[in-house]
Amino acid sequence: MQRLRPLFLIGTLLFIALNGRAQVKIGGYPSLSADNPDIHGVIFSKAGNQLSYPEMTLGSTEALALSFDDFDARLKNYSYTYIRCDQNWQPVLQSSFDYIQGFTDMRIRDAKFSSISRTRYVHYAATLPTSESQIKKSGNYLLKVYLDGDTSKLAFERRMLVVAPKVSVAASVVRPSGQSPTGDQQKLNLSISVNRLRLQNPGIRLKWWFCKITVGTMPFMSCNRPLCVARPMNTIVKEICFLQQVRNFGGQILKVFVFRVIG
Repeated sequence: MQRLRPLFLIGTLLFIALNGRAQVKIGGYPSLSADNPDIHGVIFSKAGNQLSYPEMTLGSTEALALSFDDFDARLKNYSYTYIRCDQNWQPVLQSSFDYIQGFTDMRIRDAKFSSISRTRYVHYAATLPTSESQIKKSGNYLLKVYLDGDTSKLAFERRMLVVAPKVSVAASVVRPSGQSPTGDQQKLNLSISVNRLRLQNPGIRLKWWFCKITVGTMPFMSCNRPLCVARPMNTIVKEICFLQQVRNFGGQILKVFVFRVIG
């Protein structure tokens, strides 16, 4: 067993490196552009919770935190902007001034050189949105980070959500009937309260994303694989109930669900 440990460690490091550098195209959604080779350790999350998905409520005081390291170790002029996307993460044909109030691009000014590390790098950080650049419409957004004010010099991009709560969701994940011997399936029961909406047709489509898959201590932020729930089986006065069995082969890993209504 002692002889196998070095090989296992090398294999683990290789697995982490491959997963940290690539985005896989799943379910028809476009992959994110590959990160610049000099960029490492990108963290984009809610401020104060590095394991959270970058999601904020429209018009709130919530903030997102962005940080990354540039191993080129030279001070550079990085900026970022927001690109509004549709439900398939394709950019919408819309002027940025329609969904951004203020400046459409912002410079990242917080930069620090490494000190005690053997590897020289520059650490960049930003808290967004700022008072000079506010998002004024909900939706799916791409955060693009680029060099020298030139969007064609893309360093990396990350997905984020800006939500405007319109409904409330009650959900539970249970073991489905007729469970497989491996016990790796999950059944989702859910209902949507639409007190604040006037729906002509309650047969709306609901999608949910696996926004954070955690294996050990390695977070995976992926919204690439949507599962569609069919038309509701039961509609009460102000509540839409999905009663049919919808199964997900979850495996033996923890998943956190995020629910959104798509009009």
